[in-house]
Amino acid sequence: MKPNSLATAAALACGLIMLGPAAPAAFGRGEPARGPAAAPVDAVAAVGARGETCPSSDLPPGTGSQISDADAAAIVRAHNDARRAAARKFNPGLTATPVVWDAKVACDAQAWADDPASSAGGRLHHSSRATNGNQGENLLNSSPGPARPLIALDPSVSFSWMAEKPQFDADNNAPVNSGAAAGTNFKAWGHYSQIVWMNPASPTTKVGCGVKESVPVGSSGATGWILVCRYLEAGNINGQQAIPPGEAPVPSPQQPFTAFSGVRPAMAKQTDNLLTALAVDRDGFLNVAWVAGTQPWHAPVRFGPSVFPPGAPVAMAKQNDNLLTALAVDRDGFLNVAWVAGTQPWHAPVRFGPSVFPPGAPVAMAKQNDNLLTALAVDREGFLNVAWVVGTQPWHAPVRVGPSVFPPGAPVAMAKQNDNLLTALAVDRDGFLNVAWV
Repeated sequence: MKPNSLATAAALACGLIMLGPAAPAAFGRGEPARGPAAAPVDAVAAVGARGETCPSSDLPPGTGSQISDADAAAIVRAHNDARRAAARKFNPGLTATPVVWDAKVACDAQAWADDPASSAGGRLHHSSRATNGNQGENLLNSSPGPARPLIALDPSVSFSWMAEKPQFDADNNAPVNSGAAAGTNFKAWGHYSQIVWMNPASPTTKVGCGVKESVPVGSSGATGWILVCRYLEAGNINGQQAIPPGEAPVPSPQQPFTAFSGVRPAMAKQTDNLLTALAVDRDGFLNVAWVAGTQPWHAPVRFGPSVFPPGAPVAMAKQNDNLLTALAVDRDGFLNVAWVAGTQPWHAPVRFGPSVFPPGAPVAMAKQNDNLLTALAVDREGFLNVAWVVGTQPWHAPVRVGPSVFPPGAPVAMAKQNDNLLTALAVDRDGFLNVAWV
């Protein structure tokens, strides 16, 4: 949603409150919080330690806060979409570091949202880094309710954190200002820069948010809601850029596999006379090599875009007499499918499903029957995921099965036991062998 008829605005010390002339509506976002190496920001009111962190050191259940499962997933997705876009713009060769939802961080955020100090006087107040676990923090409030956390990440909403992107882009990914005019550029886009913070000195990899309704918003006595998002590691560190600078790799017609010693190729029989192999080179491109009969192997040939971690494992299987299919997980944690039909060129990798896997996670794939390919992989949270394709239909997005018992991205072995049975094995976090079957 985008607010209409907002006529007046008043800048407060820790928030921008926008008042509509005809309705008791107020919206605001707090001054962004700086990282641990930064000097204090005078305009930010950092309030004492009361209620700033989760009361328990144990991992809380669910999302860890009043944020719903669906909103938590959407918040993570919006963050990772923004991070990929920022990496493509300012460093196309960079592997975009994804964030994951962290229930403990969300519980910390909820504790500050619940604390009356965060909304004292209808203003937005940051917690103190000295007592909040040195977490980054973005704040937003709005009136009236009910709470709609996702507006903070909607670029069409003028007061959203994502609405700062054009200012960040105009400043060309500038370092956070730490000079005499400290905070000048940072105040314009600091919420957005925290969202996309991937500086290798302290990359943000965890996000968690909390929301509280019936809090004071603005100076008119209106009540509404506050959204608190916390980040680890904290971003917005003085003198650093959100996106590390760099240049895109220069592609060449073909790249020898020997250029990356850790490469893990996949190979399958395409026809009675043809073997085909795939591997990811050091620049993140898929390469195909092949041999027909007794001829020498053809040198590897790149195809598709550079989207994979160097040497990422590839799974490949024969789907039918005329079709080879391959799967691999890209830098952003998405499953990608590539295929070749007969003597045509390989189709470039195509993403499908959500970003749930560690970059370059191994995938197991097997032919379940004449019309069905099945794949398994372990996601970032240790769940086994199954994806499948029937005939020429699109691949079904990965679906979690069973409990979270595996290390993130743990390898899986899978084989067809008989015409009606696929069996898989993987080792869990405690060193036990686990079997799953379908």
